[in-house]
Amino acid sequence: MSSVKIKRVMWLINHTTLRKFEISMLKKLGVSEIFTPKNFPYDEGNLSASVTYEFDKTLTLSESEIEILNKQEWYKNADDKAWSIVNRHFDAIFLAFFPQQIDSVASNFKGIIILRPFGLCGEERYSKLIRQIGGTSLQASIMNLGKRFYFGMAYPHLADNEEYYLSSRAVYLPAGLANTNLSNKWQGKKEYIFFVCPRILSSPYYNNIYQDFKKNFKGMPYYIGGKQPIKVLDPSVLGFLTEEEYAEIMQQSRVMFYHSQEPRHIHYHPFEAIREGMPLVFMANGVLDTLGGKKLPGRCKSFAEARRKIKKLLLGDKRLIEKIKESQNILLDTMDSRYCFKFWKKGFNYINNMYSEFKKEMHMYTEIKRKKRVALIIPEKYKGGTLRGAISLAKALHLGSKECQDNVDIVLAHINDTHFYRDEDFAELNNIASIRPFRWKYLTAEQSRNAMFFAGYEEWEPDFQNYAVMDDDIVQMTDCDVWLFISDRVTTPILPIKPYIVMVYDYVQRYVDVLCPQLNQVLNQAFFSFARAAKKIWVTTKFTYDNALQYAGVDKDILVFLPMLTSSFPINQIASKKEKRTGGNYFIWTTNSTRHKNHYNAFQALQIYYEEFEGKLECQITGINSENILNLCDNIQRIFENSQKLQENLNFLGNLADRKYHSILSQARFLWHPAIIDNGTFSVIEACSLEVPSLSSDYPAMHEINVNFDLNLTWQNSNLPEDMAKQLKYMELKSCSLRKKLPSLVHLRTKSIEAYAKIYYKELIKCL
Repeated sequence: MSSVKIKRVMWLINHTTLRKFEISMLKKLGVSEIFTPKNFPYDEGNLSASVTYEFDKTLTLSESEIEILNKQEWYKNADDKAWSIVNRHFDAIFLAFFPQQIDSVASNFKGIIILRPFGLCGEERYSKLIRQIGGTSLQASIMNLGKRFYFGMAYPHLADNEEYYLSSRAVYLPAGLANTNLSNKWQGKKEYIFFVCPRILSSPYYNNIYQDFKKNFKGMPYYIGGKQPIKVLDPSVLGFLTEEEYAEIMQQSRVMFYHSQEPRHIHYHPFEAIREGMPLVFMANGVLDTLGGKKLPGRCKSFAEARRKIKKLLLGDKRLIEKIKESQNILLDTMDSRYCFKFWKKGFNYINNMYSEFKKEMHMYTEIKRKKRVALIIPEKYKGGTLRGAISLAKALHLGSKECQDNVDIVLAHINDTHFYRDEDFAELNNIASIRPFRWKYLTAEQSRNAMFFAGYEEWEPDFQNYAVMDDDIVQMTDCDVWLFISDRVTTPILPIKPYIVMVYDYVQRYVDVLCPQLNQVLNQAFFSFARAAKKIWVTTKFTYDNALQYAGVDKDILVFLPMLTSSFPINQIASKKEKRTGGNYFIWTTNSTRHKNHYNAFQALQIYYEEFEGKLECQITGINSENILNLCDNIQRIFENSQKLQENLNFLGNLADRKYHSILSQARFLWHPAIIDNGTFSVIEACSLEVPSLSSDYPAMHEINVNFDLNLTWQNSNLPEDMAKQLKYMELKSCSLRKKLPSLVHLRTKSIEAYAKIYYKELIKCL
């Protein structure tokens, strides 16, 4: 088999010392072109970071391509154009432990991914952190990479306590120093301990180390180096030092003390001290033990022993100084590039061989690969706008996958209730999606743990007493690669076997008490928790986007703002002539029985319209359960029973089949939308496509729809029945002239499902 070599690499790490060493390793291994990021988060995780443009000259990409790559925030999410360049040119990506970066690279890159773990404190594990920070979806993303992912350990024992999905991908690529030549510049003229401890006031971990150091070496003179984001009121804490200042302190201080007893993490400064020829006193049981330090005279089993040895050094014990200096070079040997290179060569050869196998398998896989499958899940018994939204989304993903030549399988899943759902409800999806009913099933914590274990999540632990699964009488939806919930109305945590996306249409409950306040609060917390655990949240209005951030507390990084999808325009289905489209003697009120539809104010407005403004048009009321509006509250029923005009002019049509509804709508003078607030209604777009103008309540989401589709809506104040009635009369008189101001069907089709299908599908595949 011909070997495929990694020649072009993205090294997405900004650590200054590490970069000098690892880039030299890559060059020795034959990597001829290297890209490094030009932006990084200015936070405490990057206090040793910097940017360089020196490696751009190695790249044979065009200047415009390099410019695009340089502008990206690689620690977060690069744009599609950048990923297209990366996938054309680069073979491998090196990255450190930044979960959002890992997720982005795993979702977008098609080559080799090498995670560089440098060890964690205590018994902390990367496999556990991945699940804590990114959930099982991030773990699944890594597991699904297969031979494209490597756990590139900086020290040989880092995988010992990791779960199988990481330990099985472990490759030893040792950390080192670009320069390990002994300088012998140390003079030790100052009787000081040099101790390095950054972030003293901004990290509880380092604050404890600082306090322990002061307690254990009380009365001894010391300097403390390390960057301090918050100034420490201790004259011995030096804060930021230039390279020259750092070298000077190291050369003149009598001894360096290294505190760490962490078995899987070490800093660079002990090795830098040894390189300068400075005596190093260090604590036992840390990484230095594994690198040859167990029998060294600078090793200490207790702080008391460390204090005794350091006291001797400060007093100028030449014998001990020389003994420590002569013996400690063995530690530096393990950081030497010649020592490290043999392991890098072995590890890189293994990765190269696996890369060759992967390429061969991918060639075979393209011939027989299984289609990706996405489940669109309607979590409650919804019809109306939610069902229409699900159908539109299924159509968009179907069309988008075809445009991308993927042809993904789509499953539309709904609650199993044959009295509520009929086959005709899904007729539009013939040859587009398979329809799958399901029932919610609830597992105990112990049942959930067992289910996750057999799904490959070995050490997953439940955070809740119960978890929900979707019982479809097949495989609980696990044959689908990603779940897309059409609503956030899920009250029990989902067993996280698969990554999921949530389409959130609105947060009506923020503005209207849909239920009693106490129950509303309990349900809200459940909805919010469900959404926050999603891989992504899709919204279609800026109004909902802002509510997700401010009200639901959703992380901005998982929010995706997408264009609105409309139902297929019905005008082609209506057999009526243009000249008949001047409107009949009625208008349509499309509604349902939920409280935010503003029924009480609407009935008051209708009464004023008919009785005070002598309204001439009948009102045809349609929508799910709209025939029962009079039973919603006594006040509505009282208004209706006491008004002869309302009884004569209101017709309760109930929920109509689409064809019937479109036929009636096409002959209406206008459509009336008196709701208080929501994500906006697409009924005004349907009306526009049939050359019917609309009167709408004035709220943010409707303004977004109005602007996006150029609908030229007429507005009313939904809190003032008198204004609503006045605007109804205006529409009666002006509907013909308003009809002429509507956008053309050709223009509306530029905003259709077909126009946005590829955008939706590209967002979906980021989660596959």
